[in-house]
Amino acid sequence: MATQAVTQVTCPNCNHTFTAPLMQIIDAQKDPEAKMRLLAGQLNAIMCPHCGFQGALNAPFVYHDPDLELAFVYTPMDMGGTNLDQQKMVGNLTNRLLTSLPPEERKGYLLQPQTFLTQKSLVDAILENDEETRELVEAQEHRAELVEQLRQIAPDDRLALAGFVGQNDEELDEMFFQLLGLMQNMLKSQGQSADYERLAQHQEYLMLHTTLGQALQAQEQAVKTLVENPTRETLLDQLVKAEDESVRRALVAAGRQLLDYAFFQALTKRVEDASDEGQREKLLALRKEIQEVRDQVDAMTLAVLDSRAKLLHELLIAENPRDFLLRHLSDLDAAFFSVLNANIRRAHEEGRQDIVEQLQAVGDMVNELLSQIAPPEVKFINQLLDAEDEDAVQQLLEQARELVSEQMMALLERAGEDLEADGREQDAQRLRYAAEQMQAWVAA
Repeated sequence: MATQAVTQVTCPNCNHTFTAPLMQIIDAQKDPEAKMRLLAGQLNAIMCPHCGFQGALNAPFVYHDPDLELAFVYTPMDMGGTNLDQQKMVGNLTNRLLTSLPPEERKGYLLQPQTFLTQKSLVDAILENDEETRELVEAQEHRAELVEQLRQIAPDDRLALAGFVGQNDEELDEMFFQLLGLMQNMLKSQGQSADYERLAQHQEYLMLHTTLGQALQAQEQAVKTLVENPTRETLLDQLVKAEDESVRRALVAAGRQLLDYAFFQALTKRVEDASDEGQREKLLALRKEIQEVRDQVDAMTLAVLDSRAKLLHELLIAENPRDFLLRHLSDLDAAFFSVLNANIRRAHEEGRQDIVEQLQAVGDMVNELLSQIAPPEVKFINQLLDAEDEDAVQQLLEQARELVSEQMMALLERAGEDLEADGREQDAQRLRYAAEQMQAWVAA
């Protein structure tokens, strides 16, 4: 549970006024994501829709962890008002927390919440009481230190990069690469292009020389082979060939629709035709693994679709749909649009034109919001795809020379491959042309 309000915000960068959601009650048990945003200093993060400025509101809130019986109240030192006003505010937030809970969960510790004047002191108290979270945060801090060490390595210093990988390979995990991506985004938004390009080059090296990077590349290559020739035989060949479990999991997820009776018939025939007992046992183990991973993928897919269906329902009844969407940006993914489109088709089949129009309006609102907050590279690709003719494409390219980089060209290539796989050859060709044009500028 996380109880929100809506507040009026004036952007400190451009003075544009807009409304933003304000979380006032955080339940660590029911909303662990809100807890992690608090620990990361991103609680009540805002982004100006006019200039893109990002920051966090310094507003009071209640933190509640029923498992550890913690009740903390944050009252910022600069919130103003008399001591009596502050006490009333604390009492109001505490009462709202109490009334939101069923009677059996209204325990005595909630009546005497501990007050903190800084978010740091509150976070320290959370970590002091929560060993599991403390270990996670310490791991994040260590990965952040590794990102900073990587940032200090000079461009093209392959010897230093090799030493960095050799000393830290096991810790260069998904968390590290996530933080590395966040650092690159921050540097780019701050106009620190030299540091941004340096980290982008270092990331390319890490993808080639770290254990995780090599595994990700193996996954990408195996899935690419399947996408280029999406048959049961190709999927089976790739699964038999794959040495790494993560590669096999990626193949099962990518080829889920091919895992039917005919596929398992073909696998059973390979078991029967195995040349020796060792090969036969390996194929039997593979069949069991494929079935287990398939069931896991199905369960995860169903859970995600159920979650997105609930999100769509909540969006349709939200008093302020835009603010609601801003709080759930990370959930506006392909699964959300799949659920939305399925509901539109169902309403159309049932002749409910009013529902069709309502859902289409939701889709338009989501697309508009996503286009407003999208990174410059994504906006540029969308503009290319929406361009009316080749002259418009060329004009967009001329206007986007500042986006030229190896990363941008690679993004265009990958997007083109995805479009080609979807049968959108003309759009794919347009993105490939843009990548070729940028490559020509770099070479000139």
